[in-house]
Amino acid sequence: MGKDDSYRTILSSNEISDNNEIKARLYLQLVDGVVSCDNIVQNVKDIWSHNMNRNVDKIESLKVCVLPDEDTAKYVINNEVSGSFYI
Repeated sequence: MGKDDSYRTILSSNEISDNNEIKARLYLQLVDGVVSCDNIVQNVKDIWSHNMNRNVDKIESLKVCVLPDEDTAKYVINNEVSGSFYI
């Protein structure tokens, strides 16, 4: 695949909503493969709801920091609950 082909692939991963806003899908290139940022956020939501028995609707803010050298994501939910997990 040439340089132009990969550029088109990235553009085709975007969706355009009814109000013409682009919804971008972000991916991280790690040593062992590619990880979707949407999947990382979903993992945090699963930890919140399944491991902590809390309602996802109660998440008001979410901060995620990915440490590619450690294949780890650290998160802070509502500025009070924090943790990390292996990607």
